[in-house]
Amino acid sequence: MSLHTGEKGFASANGVITIEPPSANLKLTLRDIPVLSLQSYYADRLRIIVTDGGISSKGTVSFTYAKDTGPSVKYKGEVSLNHFASVDKDEAEDFLKWESLHVDTMDISSAPFMATMGEVALSDFYARVIINADGSINLQDIVEKTEPKVDEQAKTETKNEPAAAHTEGKDVRTAVALPGAGQKKVRIEKVTLQGGTVNFSDHYIKPNFTANMLEIGGRVTGLSSEENKMADVEMRESSTIMRPSRSPAGLIRCGMTFSSTSRSASRTWTSAR
Repeated sequence: MSLHTGEKGFASANGVITIEPPSANLKLTLRDIPVLSLQSYYADRLRIIVTDGGISSKGTVSFTYAKDTGPSVKYKGEVSLNHFASVDKDEAEDFLKWESLHVDTMDISSAPFMATMGEVALSDFYARVIINADGSINLQDIVEKTEPKVDEQAKTETKNEPAAAHTEGKDVRTAVALPGAGQKKVRIEKVTLQGGTVNFSDHYIKPNFTANMLEIGGRVTGLSSEENKMADVEMRESSTIMRPSRSPAGLIRCGMTFSSTSRSASRTWTSAR
């Protein structure tokens, strides 16, 4: 099975699907699938507007369903999201964008949730990062927060009826947590960054300031969700231009390199008026 979408988008799936029991084992290929063609699935859940991006992938996906454990989905392969761009809904300014985001190997399963990735490479990226006056970070608010819906009629009936009325003559089952339920394991071998720009503003400290960090690069190795597992970080940038809010004309330029493994850092500062 294959299909074309947009100018260059292509998708194909080949493999075996069974009805009873429900299962599927497919070789999946995606090439430049426009993110905009999928926006009906996510637009109302995000506080950003995605304006560009193409998804590519090559790997295998499997699906199984069992009465005792429910559905399970697994994927193994590589994934890319290229030419991605988004803007903030409120400010209508660039929020996140990059030229290339590539995961060379990915092994992910849904039940229980586990994800292992090889190298995640992000290049030519831009991010608008803001620490708000209450100390929160704007990146935390990308996903819209939704309150769980409560059936008011059922809530009223539950309140008014005697407890025994709910169990009399009914099949009452006790919910038992499945082994591994709630445990999410994530491991990423390496993250590499190249050619990044971060426009950073801090509205929490006084006086407020804005910093434009240029040519950010580096790597993070050994990322893991395991408790007490530490990653190694090596970061560098060519320069940072800071503008204190109380002195719009004053610029402070800084260059920095940092390595957590050697626990050393160096900075150079210049001031321009």
